Amino acid sequence: RPTAEQLQPALALVDQLQEAGKTVEWVVIGSKPYTPEDIARTTWSELAAVLPDDHRTARAIAQGQVGSRERRSPLARSIGALAMRIDDIAAQLSHPVEVPA
Repeated sequence: RPTAEQLQPALALVDQLQEAGKTVEWVVIGSKPYTPEDIARTTWSELAAVLPDDHRTARAIAQGQVGSRERRSPLARSIGALAMRIDDIAAQLSHPVEVPA
């Protein structure tokens, strides 16, 4: 896990993106040592997702060893929900809704 000091370059980028009018959201793993709420409050950003801290399933997925147990895991379900959210956002960006004047 990164320390607060190690996050400084990322925070500087977040500031630049937000100043340019971009929305920034974090994906965090677990709630230690900082809670997801602490991260959102400290970075002035929203949380896109909080993934479960599940090293065994993460390792299996990374190695391509995905069985029914891994597919049913909280980590896999959280990743699936995040992927659907990203897909929805991408669809909105590619088909912007025009508001009549």
